[in-house]
Amino acid sequence: MGLFTNFFSKPFNSIDTKSVIEKKRVGWKPIIIDVRTDQEIRETGVISGCNIKKPHNAIEKVRKNLSNSSDLLIYCRSGARSSVACSKLVKLG
Repeated sequence: MGLFTNFFSKPFNSIDTKSVIEKKRVGWKPIIIDVRTDQEIRETGVISGCNIKKPHNAIEKVRKNLSNSSDLLIYCRSGARSSVACSKLVKLG
């Protein structure tokens, strides 16, 4: 599963699942954006616990609802689409 975290004022970084779990254990509460397709969610049976479900090619629509001070965790199946979504959000400021 591709996991990317983004802090709007900084470039985004890749983060592994173990690190996410550790950071959440000590109180990290990112806004989680799942950019997987509905089919992928059905196939994996994994429920994301996400705050926002939005395809990577429509990520611009969620920007207005995000604070620049919030940490974001964006993920997809392999990392490609989450990377695209992060890039789009960074460009949008």
